Amino acid sequence: MIFTVLLLLVSVYPATVNGQGPALFNRPGSSSTYKVSFSNLNYHGVANAPLTIPLKITPYPAPAGYFFSVLADVLERPPGARFKAHPGDRQLIVTGNKPGAYRVRIRVNLLGKSSCGGIDAREIESGEINIELD
Repeated sequence: MIFTVLLLLVSVYPATVNGQGPALFNRPGSSSTYKVSFSNLNYHGVANAPLTIPLKITPYPAPAGYFFSVLADVLERPPGARFKAHPGDRQLIVTGNKPGAYRVRIRVNLLGKSSCGGIDAREIESGEINIELD
């Protein structure tokens, strides 16, 4: 039984990155191991058509037992407009149903399961983009 518990602890403990440990454990004020960049801050698309927002996450992939989560918050949109965001692998696919200007905050998080059965989460980057739909 002790062997099983030790094996379980070893299998869920995340790998280190650049000798600093996982970025999740870098405390506020310390340098983050991960960087996220957007290829552009202004995007142009067509209403009711998917628009892909690529993200560059370095280093990639996340350590064993961790993954990236991409979330979008709509800050501004045309009156009565609906906005959908579907996260993908290093990208966000968005759709707005009305022409006009949208302002969106994108948040990238590092998520993992802790050895105690909880969830470890840390926002590694957030930024705002502008989307103009015809």
